[in-house]
Amino acid sequence: MSLVYFTRFGYAAPLATATIFVGVVITMDFFVVAMLINRSLAMFASPIGTWVPFGLTFTSTYMTGRYQSRCSAPIETSANYEKRLA
Repeated sequence: MSLVYFTRFGYAAPLATATIFVGVVITMDFFVVAMLINRSLAMFASPIGTWVPFGLTFTSTYMTGRYQSRCSAPIETSANYEKRLA
């Protein structure tokens, strides 16, 4: 999903995007899974079941953003295009 975001949109920096992605995942885990389904916060006590996936989500999103920002060509704006033609 982060690859699609960075290739089609990519408005935010990789660090900000990774933070937002993980924030959404943590929020959904807290409200939907912990509060509605499990009715307990015990799931957050498990490092392997909860915190490692959060860390992996953050790392993969950040690294994808770094890779895409290095590989993508700069976008030419109309002002730059007009300067180049003049």
